Amino acid sequence: MTARLARPPAPASIDADERGGEAACNPSLRVPDWASGIELPGVIPLIAPARRVLAVLAAFDGVDAPAAVIAAHADLPTSEALRHLRHLARHHLAQTSETDPGSFRAAPGPSPLRPAILTCDGYTRATTWHLACTFEAAQVLGVADLPGREQIAPDPQRPTLSFTDRSHALDWFVGERARLLREIGAARESGGHAQAWRLALLTLNISTLTGAWDGWQQAYEHGIAAAYRDTHRGARAMLEEYGGHLDLAGGNTAAARTRYQRSLEIRSADGDAQAVIRSLHGLGLTWLHADSLPEAEILFDQAVDLAREAGDQEREAVARIHLGAIHARTGRAGLARDELSAALAAPFAAGHDLYRVHGTVALAAAHRSCDDLASAEQTALEAVHAAAQIGIPLLLAEPLVEHARIQAARGHLRVALALLHEAQAIYAEHDQKYYAMGVGREIDRLTCLREPEACREEHE
Repeated sequence: MTARLARPPAPASIDADERGGEAACNPSLRVPDWASGIELPGVIPLIAPARRVLAVLAAFDGVDAPAAVIAAHADLPTSEALRHLRHLARHHLAQTSETDPGSFRAAPGPSPLRPAILTCDGYTRATTWHLACTFEAAQVLGVADLPGREQIAPDPQRPTLSFTDRSHALDWFVGERARLLREIGAARESGGHAQAWRLALLTLNISTLTGAWDGWQQAYEHGIAAAYRDTHRGARAMLEEYGGHLDLAGGNTAAARTRYQRSLEIRSADGDAQAVIRSLHGLGLTWLHADSLPEAEILFDQAVDLAREAGDQEREAVARIHLGAIHARTGRAGLARDELSAALAAPFAAGHDLYRVHGTVALAAAHRSCDDLASAEQTALEAVHAAAQIGIPLLLAEPLVEHARIQAARGHLRVALALLHEAQAIYAEHDQKYYAMGVGREIDRLTCLREPEACREEHE
């Protein structure tokens, strides 16, 4: 986008257009905006709000923009901007986006109006709309996590998008995250630090469900810088936590540990006992992913004790799920089964029900460790069905891998390979190279078991 940001806000050139080009005009003699119908050479007469919309389209230089964003920069309600956008489209002065009927761009060729200078106020209104939409998507997905459980109120002038289900919300986010990243940067540039870190944090929240992507670290950096400028320690701690989640998803255990440690230091210094549990949980995950099970067990034990003291049943159950997984991997499968069954009986809030899937997978692995393959298969299938129901594609891969391991243990190598290929394709689709490579190694191992001769020839 080549739109220009005035800093500090300067009078938009559309004001000159409203006065009939560059001719001077006595403000006391001006007709109301709604009645102004100055003719432009070769263009139908347009009232002033329609010309404001056309000037904003010219500023976007052929880039598609949602009607609400155009409305924000034109300082109009979305419904009114849509009226003018449709009128402009009928007369070939604007075009509807080929991919989104709610987005528009200027028609090809030179604009009959000078492009608007997009002001800081306009960017603030546009970011307000993006922030409300992202919060709505995060609510549908169950990850609308902001410090102090803050809620983002929608702008009645520019209503937020609505999402029918989790798949719809995820699809919207994946399609819009590059634009959201630009909005975070624009909010920082215009001094909207409170908006910038909130939008950055919500972007990271949802990214934990879609998987790490190329822009998440830039969103994190914008968010941290904005939270410092806004002197909001709770925001900094939460940004570090979610940055740690995404580092872990990308296989960067050391970076994740550093971020979780920073979040723990902030929360400990601020005496935020419940949030400390979250940081300890993150640190425990870094050791678990590194196969340093004694260290992970100590941290999850601490999280259990703190959660019990705080009366946080959900966080206690989550920590116990990870303890059960550790015990299954260290030869205490019987204990793990009891722990996991008890933890899975705890209530999980919407959005945290994905922990139930992780726990069910861990329980299936514990049954497999006890050579109870019938119970393991039934439990793994429960995890697969639950993940499919939740509607977060990336969540399905882990249950498929465990189901494959159980099928391999039962001697059904062809079925196991089919399940592993499905899991690998999901990881690859979401650009999760670290996990896709891990599944690839399991595929190679099982392929060698099925076709030892071919595998030997390949290595020779």
